[in-house]
Amino acid sequence: MKKYKVTVSGASGAISYEVCKTLRGANGFAKKLANEAFFGEEVTVTIKALQ
Repeated sequence: MKKYKVTVSGASGAISYEVCKTLRGANGFAKKLANEAFFGEEVTVTIKALQ
């Protein structure tokens, strides 16, 4: 498991979290976050690995 910084940006703002998951888990977390926080908006998901 690695630490990732997950950032979800939409028209109404941005949310950023640091999570300790696999890359697949971080991607799933970002999708769930985008659906709950930015329902119906176009979003940009950025996932960066942290050291």
